[in-house]
Amino acid sequence: MNFVRTAPALPLVALLSACATPYGGLGLLGGVEATLTSKDTYKIRAGGNSWTDVNTMKDFALLKAAETTLAANATHFEILSTTDKTEQMPVYASGVFMTMEKPGVEMIIKTHATPGAPNAQDARQIVQTLGPSLKRKS
Repeated sequence: MNFVRTAPALPLVALLSACATPYGGLGLLGGVEATLTSKDTYKIRAGGNSWTDVNTMKDFALLKAAETTLAANATHFEILSTTDKTEQMPVYASGVFMTMEKPGVEMIIKTHATPGAPNAQDARQIVQTLGPSLKRKS
């Protein structure tokens, strides 16, 4: 009996889950970007919509950090700071007030040409392991 009441909602759930933020530049659904802040330091911003999990945003930021490191002709990076930028949004729908979350992460990284820093991460390894698992913008 519960299935009969919830079955009409299944297509809506499928449609909304398809709206999760894909990996790519910032856009209407969110995304990720890197900004150079000094010679070898970058700010990585990842933001998603309400159908995207905060752990996905952390993965987006980590992958963007690795890609940015390689693009800067470096091999390793260290994370200097990570800040949760998740926003709470009040929403009114069908006579009900709800709170929706828009997950976000801001990361400051420093790139290195060699693995000498104590907490340095290998950018190539992260791109190879994390890159294929993330949904990309088409």
